[in-house]
Amino acid sequence: MKTVKRSVCDFLLLRNELQYEMPHVFLPTLSDMIDLSRIRLDPVPFLLVNTVLQRLQSFMSWLQHHPVLCYHDLVLSFVRSSAKLEPSVIRSHSFSRRRLILEKLSDSVPVLSSMMNMREQEYFFKYIQDAVNPLRVDYLKALNAGRRMTSIRQDLQVEQSNIVSTLEPVFESNPDIVETIKVCANAMCNHASLLPFLKACQVRYDLMEGIVVSK
Repeated sequence: MKTVKRSVCDFLLLRNELQYEMPHVFLPTLSDMIDLSRIRLDPVPFLLVNTVLQRLQSFMSWLQHHPVLCYHDLVLSFVRSSAKLEPSVIRSHSFSRRRLILEKLSDSVPVLSSMMNMREQEYFFKYIQDAVNPLRVDYLKALNAGRRMTSIRQDLQVEQSNIVSTLEPVFESNPDIVETIKVCANAMCNHASLLPFLKACQVRYDLMEGIVVSK
């Protein structure tokens, strides 16, 4: 087994080239990703690292479960090849593939009147405005609310740990009371149940954002 190293910039390059090559495919966005290598903190906060890793993992999971993109040469080499990515070579290949796709489309799709094309564009933009964009906003609100809940529970866990440490000498003769307090504190602060919800919201928000950006 070999280790493949990729930076945040590599992920952004992968997404941009796939979107350029196949503009008809909707991809989750990575436009607000944070490059951890540029953060001047040592160590980098774990919560920030975990958030970035979850975003990248969700993005790659989307690609690898996509019926078309999972077989794409760039995706396969991205996860299997340990060689450093060559942006100029990748862009050249993407340009060639894009031209080929456009040529095939122009040959297979009959030429429509400019009025018909304009009507289709208006319909598509209205659909984006009326359906997808409000859905994107709602997913973002749910995502931010879930993040706030996770942050509050983490702060609560710290404070309750401090309370337990303070009470331990008081109830030294009765360790069962201290253990009961610990169990109750852990139950109240357990945010593991929120993680699947946050992950699902993040993926869906990224997808809605990708649809809006592609228009």
